[in-house]
Amino acid sequence: MKNLTFLVFILFFSCAKNDQEDSLRKELEILKKDHTELVNELNYIKENYLEPFKLYEENVLNELKTSPDTIILNYTKLIEKYPNSFWKHESEKRMENIKNRKHLWTKESGWNLNSKNYIPKPMSVIKPIICPGC
Repeated sequence: MKNLTFLVFILFFSCAKNDQEDSLRKELEILKKDHTELVNELNYIKENYLEPFKLYEENVLNELKTSPDTIILNYTKLIEKYPNSFWKHESEKRMENIKNRKHLWTKESGWNLNSKNYIPKPMSVIKPIICPGC
């Protein structure tokens, strides 16, 4: 009788152990799936928001030291690389401003933005605002 009771306890605990292992395996699979989804979402945010912003920020910070043609080329590269980004719109606006002020840059002295002779030209046509961030 003692042997039978002992055998029943062993079988009971071994079955409970298998159930615990199965539940732990299921939890581990769920965690792996959640981890993969989180990593994918973080990569999406990095590729579509952080990287375009960093490139845009670098272009803006280096504008004062750079020729207009190079600035326009840098913004064009950003637009080509991230065509659906918010920074595409901002880059287009900055490119237009650079084109309008291109005459204020010389190879010898760089940008001459403090010139008293410079009088900005009024815009002849007011463009409609397309995005809410304008």
